[in-house]
Amino acid sequence: MANEFSDVRAALARAVAERKIPDDVIDLAAKQIATAKYPIRGLDICAYGICIDYFLDGSDWWRILPELVQIEGGYLRGIEVFPWGIPFPDIFRVRVTQSLDVMPQVRG
Repeated sequence: MANEFSDVRAALARAVAERKIPDDVIDLAAKQIATAKYPIRGLDICAYGICIDYFLDGSDWWRILPELVQIEGGYLRGIEVFPWGIPFPDIFRVRVTQSLDVMPQVRG
């Protein structure tokens, strides 16, 4: 499942609405983020840049971490993993924080 540019752009525009980011910068950032190999479940502004949320099934989630953190023009600022599922975690929310070269002014 690919990340549609229009969906990523709309989510990104909502996330940065208060920061008065020009449309062309949002377009560039959305193109960078939309190249992510795994489906994006959420975008937000966090302390060090853009937070990208993924939901992963299974116990091998840690094997794909290197792929989740690679975004062209992105600089990894943090990773959070939260296990979901009671009594045994079967889904993991992985939040990857990136600062993007085209949006250096975006911080929480």
